Formats: sequence, structure tokens, C-alpha cells
Amino acid sequence: MKEIFKKAKQNSLYGRRCSRLLKMKGFAIIMLLFVGILYAGSAFSSDNTISKVGGTVMGVAMAAPLAFVVPKELGLSENEEKGLESLAKHLGDQLDQHQKGLLDGPELNEKVKKAFEHFVEDYGINKDTLGKLEKALKDQGLEIKKIKDKGSPSGETFKKQLTDFLGSDSFKSQMKAGKAEGMEIKAAAVITTANATNAPHALSYEVVPGIQESPFEQPVILTTLLKGMTSSRTIIWINRINKEGGAAFIAEGTLKPLMDWEYDEESSTAKKIAVSTKVSTEMLQDFEYMESEIRLLLNRDLYQVLDNKLLNGTGGTTDPAGIITNAGGYIGTGLDGKIFMANNADAIRAAMLQMRLLNYKPNVVFLNPTDSAVMDLTKSTTGNYIKIELEGILRSLRIIETTEIPAGNFLLMDTAKWMVRVYEDFRLEFGWENDDFRKNLVTVIAEMRLHSYQNSIDAGSVIYESFATVKTAIDAPSDAA
Repeated sequence: MKEIFKKAKQNSLYGRRCSRLLKMKGFAIIMLLFVGILYAGSAFSSDNTISKVGGTVMGVAMAAPLAFVVPKELGLSENEEKGLESLAKHLGDQLDQHQKGLLDGPELNEKVKKAFEHFVEDYGINKDTLGKLEKALKDQGLEIKKIKDKGSPSGETFKKQLTDFLGSDSFKSQMKAGKAEGMEIKAAAVITTANATNAPHALSYEVVPGIQESPFEQPVILTTLLKGMTSSRTIIWINRINKEGGAAFIAEGTLKPLMDWEYDEESSTAKKIAVSTKVSTEMLQDFEYMESEIRLLLNRDLYQVLDNKLLNGTGGTTDPAGIITNAGGYIGTGLDGKIFMANNADAIRAAMLQMRLLNYKPNVVFLNPTDSAVMDLTKSTTGNYIKIELEGILRSLRIIETTEIPAGNFLLMDTAKWMVRVYEDFRLEFGWENDDFRKNLVTVIAEMRLHSYQNSIDAGSVIYESFATVKTAIDAPSDAA
């Protein structure tokens, strides 16, 4: 019941309906039904309370307590009217205290129960009078329920329909006769989510944190080859070259053999890689992800381009020396023409042999994911996978997948012989140019400077070749099998 009062107090449509009806003289008597309901100890759990008073089942709609007026249409005696008015006032006071939270449900029930018992005893209300009261309450309660259960016709408000109904001659004549008349309220048009097309955020929604995007290749070249930092823009090294002569066993008293050599100087100059963007201060202020977006995207773009240039750079004034650009190919080894059913692992192993014969120690091979998968799925002539055997052949190598290497090729390296050293670490700078300040624009620059080089005397420490070329060179003729 407390919840019912709360609904009415909050000026809900339901509360407004019932309040207006109960203000009608004839409907004020509905509140007296609660004497019987509370007397019977019923709990109020919905808008329609079903209880038995004197053996009669009645349904009624509740509203906030109002001033009670006993209708003359019931034909009560002066003494009965006086008693009902006294009871109504007492009931109204108790309901008001309950609504204000001064009385809980059990206390209200007890007080109303005692008041009703005193009312029946003091004013001599007999069974016939109670029956007449119960019938009137039942009829009026059911009519209110009819009104409550109806919808509202499209284009006409419930307020207008109710006003027209209560002011009609039919309703007034029925009330004079101690009866009530039902009001039909037609159903409104169906409301669907299409009604919120122009207000999509009115519907339930969830925003996934962050910004979504397609997957991308992670840079692997720099992290594999990086040798640390340097504080010098230019790195110089001296090579000892063109050795001639050398030690030899000689006879007693003979001339000692001569040995000589030359020196050659080489150098590397740090190369700069940079990217920038321009953004308005409004965008930085209004888009909470923007600053982190700028940092993320500029950083990622710079390192992706750097990885590509470390492989394919042309050298010279601006580009670094590229590994693939400077790499040598497969020349030949003692394995040529001797490997039966040569596969990709055999081709890599032959290239490893070529490098070992030049005194280098290959430790990394870069493969396209497709060629890595081919090796994983290689089978013997009997159909058995031999991945473990192939890995055994290449046990001294670290295999790194990257889409920067075209399918069908491999890059084999002794990474100790290729130098990547950072001169100026990655940094972001924010600033203005020209009239950016007046336009509320900010320029963001991402840049770094680094060395990438190989000593010319270590040219044999890198091999870039196609699998097909090496397999053709090492494959044994079919008649040799």
C-alpha cells in the first residue's frame, strides 16, 4: 500500500487517474473499502487489491488519501452517515501517517481494525447496511478497473477522454441512481524501435573501449638487429685489408719472408626518419582518445617504415643501407648436385654452409609466413610429417616470420655483422608553424636518427636468395638416386 501511495504522490498517470475519480463525490466512498481490507489482514501488493468483506469479493483501485464524503445515494440513516464520516476521518488520518512513514503496515492494520470494531459497535451497523455498502464499493471499484485497464486512442489524450466521460449526461445520471458507467479507451498505435530512429542514443547501447582496427604486421627487423645507442652522428671504423706475404718455414741462414697490409677507412652517418600530423586544439579537447591516437599512430607508422627501410634502403644521403640491398646470393658449395629431393630446409642449410665456409656464423633466418608453413607441413615419401627432423637440420637458427620477406625467398644472416645503433631516440614534439597559433592548430612531429651499416669486409655475412634457385643448384639428378 505504501508503494501505491508513492505512485500517486509522484504524479504518475495512474495516480492522476485515481485522484480525479476519487474527487468525485460518488467515488469517495471507495476509500472505505480499506476498512474491510485491513480488517481482514490483507497485504497490498498491486494496484488491484482483492479481499473479502462480509463474504463479498471486491476489486478496487487505490490512490492517495483524500477527504471522505459519504454519498447520499446509499440511503443511510443519519446515525450511520455520522458513524461513517467519523470512521472515514479516522481512516484518512491513519493512512496519512502511514504515507508519511509514521506508521508501518502492521501498526496501520491494527489501528484500522480497532476503529472498525468500535464503529460497528457504536453505530449499530447491521449486515444489510454492510452488504449495501459492499455492493456499491464493488460496482464502483470494477468500473474504475475498467477505466484503468483500457488504452488511449491515437490522437486523443487520456485526460481529454476522461474529462469528456466524467462530464457526460450518461455518467451523471448513472451516479444519481447509485450506479457507475464504464468508459472505453481505444488502444494507441504500436511503438517500436523505429520510433527512435532520430534518437538512437535513447535506446540501450554500449561503447566498446578504445578504437578498433584491422591487424597489422609487427616490426621485427629493428628489434633483432639493434646493437644499442651511440652519441655520435658519424661512426668511423678502420679496416685492415690487402694482406700480402706471411709466415713460412725456412732453412737456416735464409731470408725471412715479408708480410704487408693496408688500411682503409669507412664510416656511417646517422639517418633521420620522421612523420608529422596537424590537429586542432578542439579535436584534442573534445576527442578523449586523440592524444593517445596521435602517439600510437605516429609511433607505429615510423617503426613500420623503418623496418622496411632497414631491409630495402638504398643508402646514400637519406636512406640507410638496406640489408637485402647489400646482401649476396647463393654462389655454391660442395652440396651442389648432391641432395636428393631437395626441400626448403635443404636450401637454407646449403646457404648456411656457404656462410660457414667464409667463417661467419649464421644465427637468424627471416621467412615469409607461407614458406614457414610449407616447412611445417613437409612430409616424407610415406606421408609422415618431418617437422621435427627439419628443425633438427636448422637447429642453430632462429626462424622469424615476417611479411616483409616475399614468399619464395629467405634472408639468412650472421646478425653480429650488421650494426643498427640509435643516435637520437624516438621522440614526439608539439609546436606551431606559420599562423597555426591563430588557427588553434598544433603540429605533432615524431622522429628518430640512427645508423644502419655493414662493414664492407663482411659482405658474405648476409645471403638473400630464392628457395628455387638454391634447390635447383643442390638437387641431385634423378638418375643419381
